[in-house]
Amino acid sequence: SSRFHSFLPLAAEMCRHAHLPVSASPSSATSTDPQREQTLKLQLQINSACSGEVLLQNVAAEGTWTVRRLKLQIASDSCISFAGQILLFAGRLLADNEVLSTLLPQASEYPHVLMLVRSQPKASAGSRQLTVVSNGGPVSCVRWRVEAQNLRRKEMTLTSPMFELNFGDGLDKVPFKLSLLASDDRSFAKSKGRGFIQLKCLNGEAATCAGVLARVSSSSDGVIAKQEAYVDHEYCFATNAALKLPRGSSIDFGVFADRPSSTFEVAVEIVHLCKVEMEDL
Repeated sequence: SSRFHSFLPLAAEMCRHAHLPVSASPSSATSTDPQREQTLKLQLQINSACSGEVLLQNVAAEGTWTVRRLKLQIASDSCISFAGQILLFAGRLLADNEVLSTLLPQASEYPHVLMLVRSQPKASAGSRQLTVVSNGGPVSCVRWRVEAQNLRRKEMTLTSPMFELNFGDGLDKVPFKLSLLASDDRSFAKSKGRGFIQLKCLNGEAATCAGVLARVSSSSDGVIAKQEAYVDHEYCFATNAALKLPRGSSIDFGVFADRPSSTFEVAVEIVHLCKVEMEDL
């Protein structure tokens, strides 16, 4: 939108005064030999385009990554929503499908500095319990507020209302549900509030390959007090309809309960990567 383009001159000016090498344009990058792309390692620094402050240091990336994959990594390493990221390099807006090795110089003793503009997506549907942002773009966001008292009950599963996601690419109104699963096949009371997050597609064969970022957080008056993130960079819902996170040990949901509201929030961002042709499975 036009309001974000107003940051471009500021971002370019910051890059010029950062004392770090930057390229004038993508065309100045060196050749993108496929074998070099596979082994190319990049060190990145993410600065705020508004204030110039350092948001993330020493972000390890690979030359084969797309900008979309980098945004997912930034979201995983921070509290910055994937959908709220607009990245610039040398004053130029970066498209999600561009490959890092074609954008950044491949030889540098300093981290490459990228500028980040934050935006806040507007919810297209929602309630106090469940808020969904999914309007046909590559990123869908779901926020589910859970009553902490449920963690003291004998249920093994807590399930959100059903919601629909619009990925575009011919994938619209795809039904999903979020669930919290108590660990060790016990009730939440017996597992002392520990468990896993499950994102499940309800149409049986969602033909999407997606990156999924799940967060559990506590907040008061909109300010996040505690947060943890769990990520799967590439998951095929056509192969298995239910994704469970994290892969390793369970989550202690109780530590995220906000005292004034006695609730905690589960937020999931689903990044549509590609459409899966069913005959290829």
